[in-house]
This record gives sequence, C-alpha cells and structure tokens, in this order.
Amino acid sequence: MERKDIVNEASAMFLRYGVKAVSMDDIAKRIGISKRTLYEMFASKDELLMDCIECMDKKRRNEISEAVANSQDMMETIIHALFFLIKTARNINPSYFDDICRYHKNIVRLSFSKMEAETISSLSSLFDKAKEEGSVRPDVDTELISRMFVWQFQPREITGSLFEKYNFDELFITLSITFIRGIATAEGVRRVDELVKKYKTEKN
Repeated sequence: MERKDIVNEASAMFLRYGVKAVSMDDIAKRIGISKRTLYEMFASKDELLMDCIECMDKKRRNEISEAVANSQDMMETIIHALFFLIKTARNINPSYFDDICRYHKNIVRLSFSKMEAETISSLSSLFDKAKEEGSVRPDVDTELISRMFVWQFQPREITGSLFEKYNFDELFITLSITFIRGIATAEGVRRVDELVKKYKTEKN
C-alpha cells in the first residue's frame, strides 16, 4: 500500500472519530497491515497526522483554484470557498480540532502555522483581485484584513468557551459574511447577498 493511500484512510478516520480515539493500531488494522509496517512508513502518529493535515489542505487549495477558474468574479470565488469550508466541516467530528490542540501541540505549531501563512497569502490575493474588480473598497489593507479573518477562527483553546453554544455553520456564516460585507463596496455587498442567497438555496 502506498503512503498516500494510508494518509487518505487515516484522514477519514481522524475526521470521523477524532484524533485521540484513533490509534496507530486502529489504522493498521483498517488498512490491513501490521503496526510495525505502519511505523516503518510513519515514525509517529504526529508524523502521520501532519501528512493528513497537509493532504486536506492541498484539497482545499485545489478547490479554491478550481473555483477561481470557474467563477464569474473574485467575490464568487470567495463565497464559494466559504461554503466549501462549511460543507467540509459538517463531516468533521467536533473533537478533531480539540484533540489536535490538546494532545498534539507541535502539530498546531508546525502544520497549522504553515497553513495559516498560506491562507493569509491566498486571501490577500483574492481580496486584491476583488478590489481591482470594484467589489472590495480601495482603502482596505488586504493583508491586514486577511490576518484578521484568519484570527477569527483560532482553535478553541485560544477562544475558550466564548462561542461554544453556536454550531459551526451559524458561527462561520455570521462572522464571515458580516466581515466580507464590511469591506465590500456597495456593488460588492449586492454581489455577496446574491451569492449567499444562491448557496443557501442550493444547500436546502
């Protein structure tokens, strides 16, 4: 079995059951190899988890690239990306991120830090292009805005219980759309509202 196949299977298990609940033994049994063979390919659970996170992030980036290619404008790309994240998050066990923050702090420091930097860069680029198209206000500092956007969704160990009574969909949509409408031009706001209505209709 190839490394990528193990990563795909382990990713599905981590997302479904949470990281703590899935042992290397469980993964080895699921894919039909010995634990020794698994450890020959991945020195530790952390190493496997890091590969899983990077694999999922690659899928996210590919989705955004595809959205850029198929969208009428950058605002559509941005809204598409938001709803893609929501759709993905619905299939993630709530304990997934909590487990990573609590038991795999080095993963937060290494993989998440890298993803954070890449996300900020990607968002800045999207907002810059939206600004050129006239849907984001010209006075907006797109890098600062991108950093603020990412900051809103820090792991729970940082935000504590402040938002724990809200489900992910409600929290993500409210914060994200309010945020984007706030930096948009009048035409941008109109486009955001049009796209959100479209995606919500498709969801139902």
